[in-house]
Amino acid sequence: MPSLDMFFAHVLQSLQGGTGAKGGYGGRTGGDGGLGEAAQLAIEEVGRFRQIRGGTGGEGGPGDIVGGHGGTGQGPKFGKQLLSIGGKDLPALSMVEFCQEYKLSDKIHRLLDDQGFETVGALFKLTDTDLTNAGFKIGHTAELRRALDDFASGNGRAK
Repeated sequence: MPSLDMFFAHVLQSLQGGTGAKGGYGGRTGGDGGLGEAAQLAIEEVGRFRQIRGGTGGEGGPGDIVGGHGGTGQGPKFGKQLLSIGGKDLPALSMVEFCQEYKLSDKIHRLLDDQGFETVGALFKLTDTDLTNAGFKIGHTAELRRALDDFASGNGRAK
């Protein structure tokens, strides 16, 4: 039976979001501190970390009358992988072929193209949060998930 030490040897120590910049000096009112961006990862990866912290807002800047407000720190953001394939080998297929054969709209193809996707394989590493950040709406994400599921299951191409 593996020991706890062996288990934790594969666990990373911590993941932390960014730290916002300090606000600048203001003659009357100091500048506000910057935004501390969130740590972002797929929910499936959470077990790899002992600690996950959000971002830390920047310190407010000094002012002669009033100091600036401290910045906001965002909480961690956990996305869910679109589809897990469990190390399965997938056939090579270009993004153009994939979108045509699985009946994805031109809008979805444009969104994927704008993000630099050229083949299907990399799509399996995406999270729903990644897609939202790239401009996908809920319906776009559902359609892409359907196409990826059909592609990975080997149930044949869309008719």
